[in-house]
Order: sequence, then C-alpha cells, then structure tokens
Amino acid sequence: MGITGFVLGLVSLIFVWIPYIGLIGAVLGIIFSAVGMRAQTGGKGLAIAGLVLSIITATISLCVWGSLFSIPVLFSALLAHL
Repeated sequence: MGITGFVLGLVSLIFVWIPYIGLIGAVLGIIFSAVGMRAQTGGKGLAIAGLVLSIITATISLCVWGSLFSIPVLFSALLAHL
C-alpha cells in the first residue's frame, strides 16, 4: 500500500495541471499512504514519502484551481471600474 501511495502521489504531482486528475490522485495517494503507514510490512518510508507528495499535490492543486476560478471575478471587478 505504501508503494501505491507513493506512485499515486508522484503521478498526481506530474499531472497537477490537468483538471481534477491531480486532486483525485492526491486524495487517493493520501488514503493509500495512510493505510500503508499502518501496515506492519515494509515500505513505510515510501508511504511517508507518498503522504508528503500527496499533501503537497493537493495543496498545489487547490491553489491553482482556486486562483483560476477567481480570475473571472477579478476581471469583472476590474471592468466594472472602467
């Protein structure tokens, strides 16, 4: 599970610019990494790395898409003052 979380975190970081793919991959990476950290088998280091990558990806994804959705609001406010 830890390896799966790491791979999902890495792939979602690469595809963070595609709508919803980065965020969905990050959420799945967080879930699999958390399960992998609880497991008694090896791979805890990869589970921790996957958790960190997934949290970073989720943060970037929310910031990028939040700013993209706020651009029309900013432009409409700017045009209203002209």
